[in-house]
Amino acid sequence: MLFRNKLFKHRKRLKHNKIPHSYFHILKVLKKKGPLPMSEIGRRVYISKSNMTSLIDKLVENGLAERIPDTNDRRVINIT
Repeated sequence: MLFRNKLFKHRKRLKHNKIPHSYFHILKVLKKKGPLPMSEIGRRVYISKSNMTSLIDKLVENGLAERIPDTNDRRVINIT
């Protein structure tokens, strides 16, 4: 039982904090590639743009991500 608890500890944290698995995929891409536009993140994790907006909103709300305007193109918002 102790081994099983240690092995599946991350599942308990997810249920406790209620963080969807997709958040971890997004954060993993951001950590690996650095700041990216939402459309690029969505393409890499296979999530539609409309779903990405709500996911990024929640990450920003929880302080796990930040929106930064692109210096070259005012229309682009990078996520970091």
